[in-house]
Amino acid sequence: MSVNRISQTASATLLAGAFILFASASSPLQAQTANNVVCAGCVGSSDIANGSITSADVAPNSIGGGNIVDGSIYGNDLANGSISGVKVANGTIRNQDLHPEAKGGGGDFHEASNATFGLSIIPLTSADTTVRYAYMTLPAAGVVIVNASGFFDHSGGARSTGRCELTTASTIDVLYGKTVLYADGESGDENTIALTRGFNVAGPGTVLYRLVCDRYSGPGDLDIINPSLTAIYVPQRF
Repeated sequence: MSVNRISQTASATLLAGAFILFASASSPLQAQTANNVVCAGCVGSSDIANGSITSADVAPNSIGGGNIVDGSIYGNDLANGSISGVKVANGTIRNQDLHPEAKGGGGDFHEASNATFGLSIIPLTSADTTVRYAYMTLPAAGVVIVNASGFFDHSGGARSTGRCELTTASTIDVLYGKTVLYADGESGDENTIALTRGFNVAGPGTVLYRLVCDRYSGPGDLDIINPSLTAIYVPQRF
């Protein structure tokens, strides 16, 4: 092949290549829309407009507890009436799962007796004595109702007067104790005592409710026999 023929062939090839490049450059580029893309983590929450996904876009049972970050759903994220008893599995919500103000009531009691004689006998003196108590851990504001009972036994050949109060203190409120119960009797007498008192609860905390008694006056001896105390907490006042 001659040099002149080789030159002509090369020129034709270059012209063809230039035409292809010109045609490609003059044609507009078009983006292709991808369909059915499957890739883990390629779409994040920032790629989704707020409110663009509704319940109709979510297949039933496709979202489980493992797909929801703890603490990411609040009460205002749920429509009123959207969760009913049939949507909650038995045993999945316990008392500790509830808001403090939604928890149920609770209670405590304190009573004891002598195993031999069936009696609990506590001698009383002029010093205030906590004869029964209930130590309660309260989850929220509410009301505590305390009841106590027992009976005084007067002895020693002389008259005596006893008194008791339901209180959160360790002493009887002498000045303002409108809830103090007094009972007196001659030697050999017995007085049944019964007290009820309500206490406001300002908020969560631990409180010790006491039955405090003493021998208020008189030279005679005084015992309190079989005292008992019961305290009930309710989360709201009606």
